[in-house]
Amino acid sequence: MNKLIRKPFPLVVKTFEGLEPILAEEMRKLGATHIRKLQRAVRGEGDVLTLYRLNLMSRTALKVLIQVAEFELRDKGDLYDVARRIAWEEFISPEQSLLIESMVQSRFFESQQDAQREVRDAINDRFRQFSDAWPKVDYDKPDLRIQLLVNQNKALIQIDTSGLSLHRRGYREDVAEVAPLNELVAAATLLYLDYDGRQPLILPPGTPETLVAEAALIARHLAPGLCGREFAVQQWKSFDKPVWNTVKAQVQERSKTGNGSIQVIEPDATRAERLMKVLKATHCADAVQILRMGWNEYTAPVQGGMLLVPPTGTGGFPATFADVDARFTGKPVAVLTSLEEVPSKLSPVPERRWELYQGKAGYLLARYDSSLRVPGF
Repeated sequence: MNKLIRKPFPLVVKTFEGLEPILAEEMRKLGATHIRKLQRAVRGEGDVLTLYRLNLMSRTALKVLIQVAEFELRDKGDLYDVARRIAWEEFISPEQSLLIESMVQSRFFESQQDAQREVRDAINDRFRQFSDAWPKVDYDKPDLRIQLLVNQNKALIQIDTSGLSLHRRGYREDVAEVAPLNELVAAATLLYLDYDGRQPLILPPGTPETLVAEAALIARHLAPGLCGREFAVQQWKSFDKPVWNTVKAQVQERSKTGNGSIQVIEPDATRAERLMKVLKATHCADAVQILRMGWNEYTAPVQGGMLLVPPTGTGGFPATFADVDARFTGKPVAVLTSLEEVPSKLSPVPERRWELYQGKAGYLLARYDSSLRVPGF
């Protein structure tokens, strides 16, 4: 274990707007301290165990970054000086590769490339102190991803420990296709509703597969990072495989057998088949019942259960929301819909409401703890 990650170090975890409170709570539970919510990110401190847990277990994190330097610039040479003092050799060897990604707005640098060059030269010169070789730049599959942020005279150097965005769990084959409902937003929806898999969850026809999959993962207490993907930190020279395997084993021990408490009403054969394929990839198919019937044929459970009505992509409340009826008297009903379709004044007024964002797309999540018999809009 190298000295940089032997003790607590600064972390910056990125997410979507509106998900910061859920992410902050996840970080607390996974061992982070000194937590502070930012816009689309949460800061904290953690050790290597926290770092590994966040990548494997967080349901609402996009990226987990280690912050290795935060400083003020007097001139462009300060960037070189600080970058050269960082112990890059503890992360990668001269035979490995790196990539510097940057966002730079400062009078000290003519362009993004100008600032990147200062950091790259600093890294090369540091390796020259003890080696005849130094890491090469790789734009496709670098072993180390460095993020450089410069805003006028303030600079941050961070290291990406995740690699691919953490929303790419590994259970969807068409990863190039943007999901109608991102995995993080789907998971946050369920976490805001305090869903833990103990009570039935009822999902009507047309529910996005990401929402079904994330519900199944939560119901099984299965970490999303165990669905078959790799992480950038695993390529590092300092990667502690025994510790990683210990953390993975502990995470796997928390999983439990599913009880079919998630009921998805889906009469469409193609969609039902696609859902089952995704669920098999999550290893959580036993948590879900796919009921091949129409919405009006469905009989709600006598005891407990929550109805979650998701957006259908057609704008406004889904058609099924108009069919919420006496079958759900006394059961909580939650509705997720586009903010663009929500009137300024909600009627009826929900007991709780949250705003969530997926890039520029905004959603309203409204929870009604008493029965809803009419759309109300």
